[in-house]
Amino acid sequence: MSKSKKIIIISVIVVIILIICGLFIALWLSTKEEKVGKLENYYEKLVNTNSYAFSYTLDNENNTYYAKQDDKAYIDSNYKNRNSKFIIKDGNTYLLKDSDKSYYTYTNNETDLYKIEIEINKIIENNDEDEISLGKEKIDNKNCKYEEFNGITKFYFGSTSDIDKQNVKTRFYFKNNELIYIKTIIDENTEQLLKVEYSEDVDSNLFDIPSNYERM
Repeated sequence: MSKSKKIIIISVIVVIILIICGLFIALWLSTKEEKVGKLENYYEKLVNTNSYAFSYTLDNENNTYYAKQDDKAYIDSNYKNRNSKFIIKDGNTYLLKDSDKSYYTYTNNETDLYKIEIEINKIIENNDEDEISLGKEKIDNKNCKYEEFNGITKFYFGSTSDIDKQNVKTRFYFKNNELIYIKTIIDENTEQLLKVEYSEDVDSNLFDIPSNYERM
């Protein structure tokens, strides 16, 4: 075999090796990006959106509606059909009581101003990359991709005092990069599925205390 042919063969082999290495690197990078991508990207979207509404629903008696607009927030939550309603603005939190048209002021309190963002970020930060599991599941005839994290979140409706939190898993389900379900898996026999809805259409009147409400 001539020297020129050997050089050509060696060059072809080197090119093939480089292509294979490139494919492996691209596959590794895409897997790494997908591993933590969906929930982190969703979190970034919330952080960078000035006005949005986010609701999560178990049933008619257990649900939460949260709306944010700039430095204001509105929370309407039902747990076992007991309602609590808050407006957060001007550095304060206002508890609204519809039953007697009154409100109470928690001065210098903005604890839940970024309620949704804080809770999602918390579970991201509490899980290392190798602890996150990826999968697919069909829910309500929808093919969803999910990211499963260790730990329980405040999205869960119910008492957590008797739960072994170290073994709890939380799955975030996505359809076309939109979060549509959150499932809390307590054990192999107990789980809770929440429906999630998101909108950037927010009624600015939500952040106003009704004029006929009296301060307590």
